[in-house]
Amino acid sequence: MLQDQPSLSPVGSDGMSIQPTLVRGGLAPWQERRAKYLLRNNLDGQKTMGEIAYECRISRKHFTRAFRNSTGLPPLKWLNSLRIEIAKRLLCSSNLTVVEIAVECGFADAAHLARIFHGYAGVAPGKWRKQARIKVATFSQQGGGFSCRDDSKGKEGVAYP
Repeated sequence: MLQDQPSLSPVGSDGMSIQPTLVRGGLAPWQERRAKYLLRNNLDGQKTMGEIAYECRISRKHFTRAFRNSTGLPPLKWLNSLRIEIAKRLLCSSNLTVVEIAVECGFADAAHLARIFHGYAGVAPGKWRKQARIKVATFSQQGGGFSCRDDSKGKEGVAYP
């Protein structure tokens, strides 16, 4: 089934696409799965977009356009969105420093994480962590279980794009 407009593929609880949909001008389902797999396993950016395009058997330019048509985001923005979701999960559920989280998520340093994080979340990572922990503590005191929720988007902060 071909669609004229780009659409986001459904995401399962494990962060994997349930079923990539065919989009006019987009990637074939196997290419989308392969590209997302390679991007997820390449958070540090060691593999270039050209190499990922090669793995999908298309040119870099065509890959970038087709990926955007299939997912609604260009590859780098999709990857940064994934990195930010992982950073949020780690900020909320671990005692790692922001520097350690930056490295774990594939950012060059804490400043790089802070710049990208602020663009997505509207606040610095340290401030987001404090706010998330206050919400979790309040929720726990009211008899609830542990939840790391990003209320700005109204969804759990652990889903991967």
